[in-house]
Amino acid sequence: MRILLCYEAVEAAAGSKAAGQLTAVLHDLLAPIGAVTLFNASFFDERIVQGQSYDLYVGGPYHLLRIKGLCHIKKSILITTGLHPHEINHSTTRLKAGHNLPDDVFHETAAPNVDELEQSIKLADFIIGIGNIETYNSYIKRGLPKWKIKMLLGGIAALDQPNTLPSSESVKTGQRRVYTYSAPKLGLNNGFEAVFLLFSSSDIASQNLELHVVGQPANKFFNNRLLQLKAVLGDKLFVHRDELNDAQSAELLSNTDFIVYPSLGQYDSTILQGLIHGAIPLVTAQSGIDFSPIGVFDPLDHLQQKQLLQRTLQLSDQEIVYWKKKTIEYVKEYHLPYKQVLDKTIKDCLNGNLYPKISITLPVFNKEATIVPLIAELHRAVSEYKNAELRIIFDGCYDQSEYVVKQFFQTVQVDYSIAYETTPNIFEIKTNNIGLKKSSGAYCVILQDDNYVYDKNIFYEVVQFMDKNTSCAIVGCLSGVNFYPRGTMLSGPGQISCSANEVYWRQDEKADPNLKNRVFEVDACMRGPLVIRKSFLEQYGYLDECYAPLYQDDMDICFRAKHYGYKVYCMMSDVENRSLTMAHYDTGMSRMFQEVMERNTNIFYARWTPSTNKDYAWIHRTRVDGS
Repeated sequence: MRILLCYEAVEAAAGSKAAGQLTAVLHDLLAPIGAVTLFNASFFDERIVQGQSYDLYVGGPYHLLRIKGLCHIKKSILITTGLHPHEINHSTTRLKAGHNLPDDVFHETAAPNVDELEQSIKLADFIIGIGNIETYNSYIKRGLPKWKIKMLLGGIAALDQPNTLPSSESVKTGQRRVYTYSAPKLGLNNGFEAVFLLFSSSDIASQNLELHVVGQPANKFFNNRLLQLKAVLGDKLFVHRDELNDAQSAELLSNTDFIVYPSLGQYDSTILQGLIHGAIPLVTAQSGIDFSPIGVFDPLDHLQQKQLLQRTLQLSDQEIVYWKKKTIEYVKEYHLPYKQVLDKTIKDCLNGNLYPKISITLPVFNKEATIVPLIAELHRAVSEYKNAELRIIFDGCYDQSEYVVKQFFQTVQVDYSIAYETTPNIFEIKTNNIGLKKSSGAYCVILQDDNYVYDKNIFYEVVQFMDKNTSCAIVGCLSGVNFYPRGTMLSGPGQISCSANEVYWRQDEKADPNLKNRVFEVDACMRGPLVIRKSFLEQYGYLDECYAPLYQDDMDICFRAKHYGYKVYCMMSDVENRSLTMAHYDTGMSRMFQEVMERNTNIFYARWTPSTNKDYAWIHRTRVDGS
């Protein structure tokens, strides 16, 4: 395979180490696949590519159009960073108008040719973006098909060496709050105007703090802003115009409490340098970072930004240490595997699908009156995702469920595979295992016949999360559950059970309204739907049929995942569990169910010992938008 890897050498000259590191990482990943030709688009020597033929183009989006006019390219993968330029331009225009900024605020480096970008995006086969779902939505908003672009979290070379990450115990803080802002160029897009407004405010500047600014002003306007900031802060401001070497950078960031980056959509992985050392991120969602534990900056709302900054000044030293530890944990969990994730994503592109296959198992028991609305919603979500297979198992049905389901799929356009199976009434654990074992996708989804999925983008959101977080084995989309030792007494909002049989606290927005805007770790997740990594099932086993016919099998597999070092997360999607099966149990079935509940819970507690400490991880959640 002949591969053309396009890069820009001027990126390094502009002070962005990240750009050069990304090119080096891409070269390392592509070299085992084929013969790589490096093309420096900064100088654009046409002779290198003129008349050539390449199996694969990998590179930035601004040169594909021109290069395709010079040579033949079979498949192309664009690498983008940050929000779509149109969306950044929109935000900068609003900010300029809102703050009455002069025109010279825009006198930075040459603005990207957005029209050329749009043409390249149309020509490209796939786009791999460095960013988050906020970044993803900015491209979807511009009309890009969801299946064509995928977001990966950024990484830097230092993250390849886990031993360079400090231990949580080494994190310390002093009495003075230390803030650092770092960017290759101090300008509007990466939020320096917001930094100026925040720290030049008298009620902020008078606090016991210091601000470090690392980078060169983008133009005369921001050079003046820096001088104005110095006049206000005096010896509380430390300006590092020259690039810091690794030792200087490590020393600064190790002593930093907060890394501040109120970006309008420009991503730069220099922020990760701060997070590696435990500097707590104080960022916008548009920055491409999914963790800002004290709160997320609104990129255009100065008052909101100021209130958030004031909140950081009120934190105790113990709280600072706590969030520094959580920041290091976040970097390790989400940004450490970036090279592995990028490698897998490139190979997925070469195999023809940017998104891995999902396999959905839906057992059905006597739902002829209610199943059509359920499968109609499911069909919409599966059709949106495309790379999927659906296995419907008619589990001892004696009504017309099988007929109405097959009739429905004969009346709609189906561009994914569907398989049907009929079993005697063996209940959900065994029917789910039939589907799980026959699944060929990277991720397996189990869904009950009374779980209604109204979010058509659910699979895009779940898969992008699980692809980024390789430590996650299971994601639940209905609610989470935290278990406690028997005899534990709990109090709080939401659904709590403190019976002699089991003690649990359902984790949803009734327990904590913040959870609807987070992807959060839990002990276990309730079925509806449950998404499980297929490789985990193959290595550590399927649903344990000792719990047959039903109950606690989903809790058990979640605890099994945690036992083997994996994590279980919940993201509450637009899903409804109508409990249609249990609602129709007669007295005999209800008695049987109560007996099974008690027996299976005894098995569960004999096998697992839940902890009382639930200091679990979470990240901010942005839902996938777009029609």
